[in-house]
Amino acid sequence: MKLTGYPPYGLLVPGLAEIAGYLLAVSSLLALAATLKAGAHIRVTVMLSMLGERARRVFELLALTAAAAFSAYMTWRFGLLAYDSWMFDEVSYGLVPLRLAWPQAAMAIGLAVLTIALVDELVLTVQRGRPSYRSVEDAIALGREG
Repeated sequence: MKLTGYPPYGLLVPGLAEIAGYLLAVSSLLALAATLKAGAHIRVTVMLSMLGERARRVFELLALTAAAAFSAYMTWRFGLLAYDSWMFDEVSYGLVPLRLAWPQAAMAIGLAVLTIALVDELVLTVQRGRPSYRSVEDAIALGREG
């Protein structure tokens, strides 16, 4: 069996790498909002820690505004891409012809949820002066994460 290129257990799933790629992209985008709200995104805080509280707030507001705007734009574009794929009945070019509208729509949903989370953090930062993920960063800095 191994000489023919098949795995030793005799099972070959055509297009598995393509399906796995779609699932990876969808699951990554669906997890972005929860990761942001949990404070688990990797952020470079070296520069922010050297700033005063007022300057840090300004930088965080600018970063959240830019991220929310970019995320909203990408949500719109992915939504249009999924709509076009649906209208033109596009399928993948791999061994298994999958309708492209489904993974594209799921990615657009993940980006929409991220946009909502970023706008929520922006509103919280304007109202309270600190984003919610700062408490997680402070706990990590003090060695109390978990």
